Amino acid sequence: TSEVVTRSIVSADAVTLQKTTNTQMGFIAYNFTANLSFKNEGAETVYNVGIDGRDTPLKVIKGDNVAARDALAPGESINMQYSLQTFKAQNASQIGAYARFTLAGSILETATKAIPIEVYNAPQVKIKLEEPNVLDNRPYRILVEIANPSPLPISALSITQNIVENFKMSGGDLTAEASRQLAPGEKITLSVTGVSTEPNKQMRFAPKITHFYEGQTVVVPISELNVLVGEDITARFAMPVGAGIAIVLATWILVRRAVQKPEEKV
Repeated sequence: TSEVVTRSIVSADAVTLQKTTNTQMGFIAYNFTANLSFKNEGAETVYNVGIDGRDTPLKVIKGDNVAARDALAPGESINMQYSLQTFKAQNASQIGAYARFTLAGSILETATKAIPIEVYNAPQVKIKLEEPNVLDNRPYRILVEIANPSPLPISALSITQNIVENFKMSGGDLTAEASRQLAPGEKITLSVTGVSTEPNKQMRFAPKITHFYEGQTVVVPISELNVLVGEDITARFAMPVGAGIAIVLATWILVRRAVQKPEEKV
């Protein structure tokens, strides 16, 4: 928890602006919790109070990080709690709060120091085909690579089926690594095998991957595997071509026999 208190330059005990976050390190898609408060600790009423959490580049996804009051009597305060999130790995070092108010006819400002927050792009998930092409009714393998490049351990990793279209699984198990921990720098590769039965149609595949961090279940953003299933012409036309050759050969034999019979009677 980072807690920074900055008092007004007008009086040592005029107002207190305070901002805290539940943690200063996290993963993409994790919801940081911020608490912001402004309190009138002086003996006079303050007017036209406005406070701003100034949480860029993180995004407020629940609650509000801005507030305004016409007046705050001595002892009164504004208290806010909200959630912040980002899907980008970044060092969001400029997360300070700002307040503006009027006291004794003067417009005053105060701010907290920046709270450094480090956001890690982890776990990193890559879904790919073992072979470059997919043909209908031919078995193929899908690889799911999960890596942790962050300095933080990833706990309670969970992998379940989510998006599956035009893919019938016949082997492998993505859930085999459920509830495991992924240490910093560790990478695992899981695989499933199956077939796509509909040619000239997209095959879509994407598991749902979650992990547990600081009291939250974090859903990992991943890109689905989306490929066009080709038509296996060899297998599709092998039997018709073979049958055609057999018919031609049988016809040739019958014709030859018919030609040879009159010659045998002469």
